[in-house]
Amino acid sequence: MGEKATKIGATPLITTIINSNSGKNKILNYAFSISFDKDGEYNKEYQFAGVTENYYNPETIYLEKERYNALMKYVESHLSEMEKELLEYIFLEMTYIEIAKKTGRLPKSVDNAIQRIRKKLRLFFIEYDIH
Repeated sequence: MGEKATKIGATPLITTIINSNSGKNKILNYAFSISFDKDGEYNKEYQFAGVTENYYNPETIYLEKERYNALMKYVESHLSEMEKELLEYIFLEMTYIEIAKKTGRLPKSVDNAIQRIRKKLRLFFIEYDIH
């Protein structure tokens, strides 16, 4: 359909709209993001990233991949093995109590570790957004 619009002399805007509606790369158009609110607090509610103007922007996609890779390197180098393990359970939306039972740790120990994780990740996002 995109080729047909180009052949009949459609404007670049129409061609772009037709191509974007084709469903190509549809999986990339929807994602869950881990976000922090304006106070730097982790927002547990996942934001469903629907269709937005910037989401199709190749530069935005590239920069977000770069940010993700930087975050993974940061996690690997700044979090302890225990913190990395707990972070995986956090991503699975487990509660402190569930994580404590699963890992054999006290709930307060899990709570303290999660607070350290949040502090370290907050520092990453502050530092990353400055540069």
